Amino acid sequence: MQLAVDRSLKEPRVPYDIEYLVVRIDDTERIIHKRSKVALNENGKPIRVVGTVQAQDITDRIKTEKELQHTLHGIQNLKAKIEAENLCLQKEIRQEN
Repeated sequence: MQLAVDRSLKEPRVPYDIEYLVVRIDDTERIIHKRSKVALNENGKPIRVVGTVQAQDITDRIKTEKELQHTLHGIQNLKAKIEAENLCLQKEIRQEN
């Protein structure tokens, strides 16, 4: 996280948008998202960081995205199998005629 902040201070026009893993006292893991940018004064000097006041816990969103990706992969596999079977059936029909 510090690298993102340092980069944003060196290049103030580049906001930082980071995700990081936090392990709680009870050993549960949470994925946290922070987004901020450096505000500049009229001389282009950094004066403050503006952005997410509190870090957002995005663990559930990430879990859902992974589940959706897994489901999509399964659907793509089924589609490929159906298309292959369809080609085989088309060949059989042509051979019968």
